[in-house]
Amino acid sequence: MSTDRTTSSAPPPGGPDRTDPAPPDPSPVPGGQDGAPSAQSEVTRLLSVGAHVDREFADRVIEELFDNRHRLAAPAYGYDAATVLGHALAARRLRRVRTAVSTAAALQWLLVGVLAVVAGPLGVTAFWVCTVVGLWAAWAARLVGEIVTRQITTVHLRPATRSDAGYGFDGEPPLSTTSDAEIYDEIRQEQDGSSGIVHYGGYMPFVGAGHALRAWSFAVLLDGAPLHPTALSRPDPASTPAGITPFTGPELTAYVQERLTTHLLTEVSHPDQRLDGLEVTRRLYARADGPHPPASGEDGGPRPDGPSTRERSEHYDAAREFLVVRVGSWSEELVLTVFLNFDLKGRVLHTQLHAYELLPVKAAYHAPDRLPRGVNSRVLRTLALEALLGGMGAVAAAPRALRSRRAAARRATGTVPLPDPDTDAGDLPYTDWGARHSVRQLGASSGYHHYFQRMDSTKYFKVVERRTLEVILDFLDLKHVDTTEFRARQSEVLNVGILQTGSGTIVNRGTTAVGSDASVSVTGSG
Repeated sequence: MSTDRTTSSAPPPGGPDRTDPAPPDPSPVPGGQDGAPSAQSEVTRLLSVGAHVDREFADRVIEELFDNRHRLAAPAYGYDAATVLGHALAARRLRRVRTAVSTAAALQWLLVGVLAVVAGPLGVTAFWVCTVVGLWAAWAARLVGEIVTRQITTVHLRPATRSDAGYGFDGEPPLSTTSDAEIYDEIRQEQDGSSGIVHYGGYMPFVGAGHALRAWSFAVLLDGAPLHPTALSRPDPASTPAGITPFTGPELTAYVQERLTTHLLTEVSHPDQRLDGLEVTRRLYARADGPHPPASGEDGGPRPDGPSTRERSEHYDAAREFLVVRVGSWSEELVLTVFLNFDLKGRVLHTQLHAYELLPVKAAYHAPDRLPRGVNSRVLRTLALEALLGGMGAVAAAPRALRSRRAAARRATGTVPLPDPDTDAGDLPYTDWGARHSVRQLGASSGYHHYFQRMDSTKYFKVVERRTLEVILDFLDLKHVDTTEFRARQSEVLNVGILQTGSGTIVNRGTTAVGSDASVSVTGSG
C-alpha cells in the first residue's frame, strides 16, 4: 500500500500579489508493494480473529474474494485482505471436518442402530448403543473444534510480545495448497492502491469507505478580484487590471493535495499538533463492467489528463478523479475518508465533498484478547458445556443454516472464469468485474465502542473540512479570483445547525444542500 505525501513547502498565505507555485506531480508516489506492514497490522489481526469466531463474516469474505474470483479485490488501507481470506478458509476447513465427523456419526446411527432393531432381541440394545455413540461423537467433534478455535484465537492470533516467542500473530495466511499462495499474491496486487485507479462494481464508487457521514456541494461564479481587497461590491471583470489567471481542475486538486499535507502533517512544528494517520492521494474511480476485465498493469486504466477522463466524462465507462483525504486513528480501526472533486465549467467552479466513516472492528473480534491463553482444565470444562448447549442449538437452527448455505451457493454460481483474451468479445457475457465489498467493511461494527471515538470522528472531519475550504480560498486568491461568493458558501457549510441563544435575527441566504440525502426548497411569506 502506498501513500502520497508531498513534502515540498508551500508559499505563505498572503494576498493576490503572491506568485503562483509550481503544482505538484498529480500522480501518486509508488511505495512498497510487499504488503508486509499491512499484513501485520492490528486491523488484519482482529479481522483474522473474526474469521474464526464469526462464521457469517468468514463466509462473506470467502464469497467476495474466493468464490467470485473474477471480481477485483477492493483497495485495502491499513490491512491485508489476503491474510484474512487465509484464516477464513482455514476456519471453513475446520468446520467441514467437524461436519464430516457429525455426519458420519449420524450415518452409523441410521445404518447400524435403526436397522439393528429388526435384527433380533439385541436390536434394541444395539440401537441405544449406537445412539449414545453417535451423540458422543457429535459432541466430541464440536468440542475439539472449539478447542482448536480457542487455541488459534488466544495463542496464535494474539499480538506477538517477544521476538523469541513461539506464538503470536505474524501476518502470514495459512496455506493448504499451492494455488492458495497464487490467489493471495493476486489479491495483494489488486488491493494495492499505488496505481491510483479503483475499479468498482455496482452503483457506489467509494467501495470500502464505510457509511456516508456528510456531503455538500456548491457552485460559484469566478469573477476577477477587486482592485482593493477590502471592497465589498462585486467588481466588473472588464475593469480588473490583472484579471483571473486561468487554471484547471487538476491544478486546484494538486494544490489542495500539497497544502493539506503540509498544513496538517509535514510542516507542523509541534508533534502533538500533527494529524497522524493522514494520507492524501489522488485516485480515479472507474466502474468495471463489460465483456472483458479491466486491463492490469501501470497503463491499464485512464489517466487524470487522458482523453478517457476529459472527452468521455459522461459515459458509462467514464472515470472520475477524486482527492482522497484519509485519516486512520485508533490503530486504523476508526477511519474517516473525505472525497473531494473540483470541476470547472466555463466560469463556474463546482466543489463537492463526500465524507465517509468506517467504524471500528466488531467487538466480538476483540473478545479473545481478554481470555487466558490456551486451554486449561477450567477452560476445558467451560468449552465442554458450551459444546453441549451449542450442539442442541445447532440442531434447532439447522433449517435456517441450511437455507443460508443454499443462498450462498446460489450467489456463488454467478462466478464466471476469466475469459480468453483471444475470444471474440461478442461471445462473452456482460460481467461486473469491479469490487463490491471490502473485507474491512464486512467486519465493521454498527456503532462506536468508545465515546472518545465519536468525539475524534467529529474532530477529524471538522479539521479536514475547515482546512480544505481555507486552502481553496488561498488558491483562488493566487489566481486573482473574487472570493466573496465562495466565502458566503463557506459560511453556510461551516455554520450548518446554528444555535441562536439570544436576541437578534439570523439571516440564511442561498440553497446549499448539506448531507447525503439532503434537499432544499425556498418558500416566501405573504
